[in-house]
Amino acid sequence: MASTHQSTTATQETNDDFLDEDSSSSFELPSDIILAIASLNQRHSYATCELTNPDSEPIQFVLKLMLNATLFTSSNNAENDQIASSIASTGFDIELNRLCAAGEIKLIQLQGMNGEEDTAVFEMKDYLTGVGDVKMHQDRSDHDQKVIDLFTSCVKEFNGTFVAHRELQEAMEYKNRRNDEYLLNNDKWIDQLISAQLLLPRRRMGATSVSSAHASYWFVLPKLGHAASFITEGRRRMVMKLKRAPYRELKRNSLETSARGGMAGPFHVRDLLARGVARVKNTANGQFVKLVECD
Repeated sequence: MASTHQSTTATQETNDDFLDEDSSSSFELPSDIILAIASLNQRHSYATCELTNPDSEPIQFVLKLMLNATLFTSSNNAENDQIASSIASTGFDIELNRLCAAGEIKLIQLQGMNGEEDTAVFEMKDYLTGVGDVKMHQDRSDHDQKVIDLFTSCVKEFNGTFVAHRELQEAMEYKNRRNDEYLLNNDKWIDQLISAQLLLPRRRMGATSVSSAHASYWFVLPKLGHAASFITEGRRRMVMKLKRAPYRELKRNSLETSARGGMAGPFHVRDLLARGVARVKNTANGQFVKLVECD
């Protein structure tokens, strides 16, 4: 009996160990969004942001709408598609916010484009590479570098595309109090970050000036404005190319190969599709991209 009891106990412990291992491993599975970003990168469907150091490789990002479209699979039932799209979008935003809160990704609003639709999604490591590049600029003073270090140490706490002056100031002051070397001139920190082009004052509609108590700032990177311009130019060229084509459609691989605008062709094509400007048309001769406005 003792042998049977020991065998049962050992089996139970083995099962418990297996369940614990299986349970813990389930939390280590990568997010669908992270996998989708990796997939887009592998397919050259990403945009790039140049760094201030000309010898550094540009950092990559994707667009929020493109990422959402990558995760959404349509069927032949329009009504079911509409319901599924609503559910998928809700789940997508929840997961996106979770990844932002976990410090795995960083959302940055692209300025001068289509408002909230044009949000860049960076993996956090790439965004921090961009911040580190700004810090190491040759004209950056030792004090400026330490301010950027403070900013870097707390930037993961802010999940949105912008941050309130008071919240960022308080977070940086809290980090500063815990440092071995106390940094002075805290009233100039935000101005230094604006000068370094890591923050951009957020203008409210109709407001001529805003006090620091109510001010807020977009998160930015120095060369991200150039990237936004390249995307805008790529969109214009792609639409013109399709408008001039017979039946206003072109074979997808041909369109991707001939695309111009600063980013890789597959990025510009997926951007058009994600925004609903064009759609994929499957034929016996392969996939074609057709302007939706011509249907």
